Order: sequence, then structure tokens, then C-alpha cells
Amino acid sequence: MRRIALALLLATPAAAQRPPQPLFASDSVLELRIEADLRNVFKERGEEGKPYPATITMAGVDRALPAQLQTRGHYRLRRSTCAMPPLRVRFAKDAPELAGTPFAGQRKLKLVTHCQPGREFEDNVVEEYLVYRSYNAITDTSFRVRLARVTYVDRGDAKAEPVTRYAFFIEDDERMAERIGGKILPDQGAAPGDLHMALLEPLVMFQYMVGNTDWSIGALHNIRLVRTGDAVLPVPYDFDWSGVVGAPYARPNPKFGTKTIYDRVFMIGCLPLPSIVTLAGRFNARRDSIYTLFRDTTLLDRRAGENDIRYLEEFYKTLNNERVAKRVFGSGC
Repeated sequence: MRRIALALLLATPAAAQRPPQPLFASDSVLELRIEADLRNVFKERGEEGKPYPATITMAGVDRALPAQLQTRGHYRLRRSTCAMPPLRVRFAKDAPELAGTPFAGQRKLKLVTHCQPGREFEDNVVEEYLVYRSYNAITDTSFRVRLARVTYVDRGDAKAEPVTRYAFFIEDDERMAERIGGKILPDQGAAPGDLHMALLEPLVMFQYMVGNTDWSIGALHNIRLVRTGDAVLPVPYDFDWSGVVGAPYARPNPKFGTKTIYDRVFMIGCLPLPSIVTLAGRFNARRDSIYTLFRDTTLLDRRAGENDIRYLEEFYKTLNNERVAKRVFGSGC
């Protein structure tokens, strides 16, 4: 792989970093109420569903926020997979009602929802949110997220009881790229030699840490590419098929011959020893803060949180055993 001086690569995006917008400047849980004709919204199971009028009310705000709600996604959009599809929330440009709220300046947002009824699926939402937060701890070149406790009210069915579940918003692609000082490269994959190596290596190490093989840079699967100057930055998203989340619908990636979704695969072949040492230092420096995300949350079932930490500890045992780390990450170099 082509290598460029690490200091230069790190300086390029960092100089252009902007602060996050209000929605992603806090990690407090939003308390929201979303009202729409949910019965018809949920019938839209094409890749981009028809938008329906909606209103959002939130604790501490004395007015309703007009919005549109539509389905989105691929695998989780299938009825056979999820009763509750992933959603997209749209706001009118410069809507005056948004002023002074966390949604000020937002136009469109992905909302990651629970897939099915039951505590396990709600835990999956919180776990995926915490995976995003963990990657935020590794690098700012990542999608920001905001957790919400959402009450869904179906205007299309007067007999339907409101449902309250956890969900989280994901920073819009263009807003993420703007924040890190670049622009999205649409419909364009990349070879490893095109990429910002100072971010590619920790990205692949992170995907190994959380046990995720459901991504591809060349196919732009669950990856966005951002160009900043001469550098191309890979930014991952969608971690529901990772071992940390352990979604019931997730399956092993047949490309790698793994038997379970908890089997880890290091997906760029090998790293030279200096890179392994550098990454070990970086990931070890963030270990306590990542563990704290899972250990201190009251939003997860206690057993689920303990299992997540044990899974992460397996990664750190591998990373910090020089012999094992050279075999897993450096074999063949």
C-alpha cells in the first residue's frame, strides 16, 4: 500500500475540523414524540419510501416541529426482517420552528429504530449507538449520533397504542463531510492505495474490534468516502451485523467462512509491526473510555453490557499479546 507521512495525513483533516451542530453537541437522551400516519408509512418497503407528514414534539420545547417521515434502508427494511423499519426524518429548509432546538440547521436525518418488539432488540439499538460512540473516541472522522427515547403515535389507527422505544439519529452524510472539511465522493469506490492510511488502519482495526465484516470500501458498502484536499477518508456506518451488537437477524459473512457473527476477521491482509505498535498505543489509550460507555450505561440490560465488555476484552488480549498480534495482524507481511 502507498504510504504518506503520518504527520501530514493527520494535519490535513484536523485543520479543517468544525464543531458539531447542536443535535450532536450533547450526549443527553432526547425525549421525543413522533406523530404520523405510521400505518401507511410502514407499508412503504421500497428502498426510498414515500414521505408522510409528521410532527415532532420534545421535552422542553413548547411547540411542535413539522417534519416528514419515510422508510429507508435495505435489509432491515424487509418485512421478513423487521416489523419496525428504519426511518428518515426530513425538515423544511430554515423552518422557523426549529430555531433554538437541537434540530436547528438540520434537513434530513437517519433514525435507527428497534427492529422488533422485545428488550433484546431495544438493547441492539443502544449497543449500535455505543459502537458509533466508541468509534468517535478513536477518531473525529466518524459519524456523530444522538440517542433518543421516542414515543411513536399512529395517526392512521386510532386504536393503536403509542409505543415508546430507544432510537438514535445519525449525522447527515454531507454535514459529516462538511464538519471534517471535505465533500462526499458519491458512487465511487476506492482502492487501498487511494486512501488516507492514517485512518484506514484504525478503521480496519476498529471493525475487527467490534467483530464487523459487513462492509467494503471497494463496493462502498456501509462506507462513505470523503475527499479533503488530496486525501480520501473512509468513514464507516451501520454496525448492526457486528459481534458487539449481535442482532438476531445478522448472519456470518460467507466470503470469510466464519461460523458465527462473533468470529473476527482482519480485513486488509497485514500490517507491518510499527503500525501494529502505533495502533496498540492508540486503542489502549481509548480502552477505558470505550469500556465506560458500556459499563456505566443504565440503558442496557446488565447482562448484555457485561457480554459486550467481555467481547471487547478478547480483542484487547489479542492486541496486547505481541506474538498473537503479529500473527493476527501482521501475518504475510
